[in-house]
Amino acid sequence: MIEINLTPADFRRKRRGSGFLPKGLLLPREVIIGLIGGFFVLLISFNVLLQTLIVFKWFSHSRLTHKWEKVLPERDSLKRIEQDLRKKQARIASIEKIIGRQNIRWSKKLNIMSDEISRGVWFNRILFEDDFFLIQGSAVSKQKMEKINVTKFLTKLKETESFAKDFKDIDIESIRSREISGTPISDFAIRAEMEKKEEKAQKTEKTEKAGKGGKAGKK
Repeated sequence: MIEINLTPADFRRKRRGSGFLPKGLLLPREVIIGLIGGFFVLLISFNVLLQTLIVFKWFSHSRLTHKWEKVLPERDSLKRIEQDLRKKQARIASIEKIIGRQNIRWSKKLNIMSDEISRGVWFNRILFEDDFFLIQGSAVSKQKMEKINVTKFLTKLKETESFAKDFKDIDIESIRSREISGTPISDFAIRAEMEKKEEKAQKTEKTEKAGKGGKAGKK
């Protein structure tokens, strides 16, 4: 087979050396420049898309932040309400626990407190704390006998069986003196420790045994 190439020798050398691709893959220079330009256009378009997404995210974050700032005061208010409800529920549970314990007639005990209160003595608060019954009050006396009046009131409570029977100890927890316009006032707290169910059962058992022993001695 005989091949005849009529192209001049100088032109043939230029064709062999032209192009950016390896020998055998010849593309026109215009196509290669177009591909490079398209690649840069694609990069620029991708960058514009990223910038658009960033701006959109920023606006979305700003909108959410604004909404959060509006909701934050309401959230704090709801949190305070929730804490207040929890405290009240704890108090209610504590009161129910004490009131329902051992069928204690608290109304009768409160009546006794009201009947036996000394002159010049008044109550400020009555609290239930776990296994304790706390009476807080104040006493005043022109003869400076306020502390003695508190002691008398405590003695009456101890000596009243229907009041003291459910407590294993009743005593003054604290007593502090102060003055208002030259008048001495004593603020006091009386704490009564409640008997536990087991202790009350043992006490009842001892009382019953003592009663049976007394009857046997009489016989």
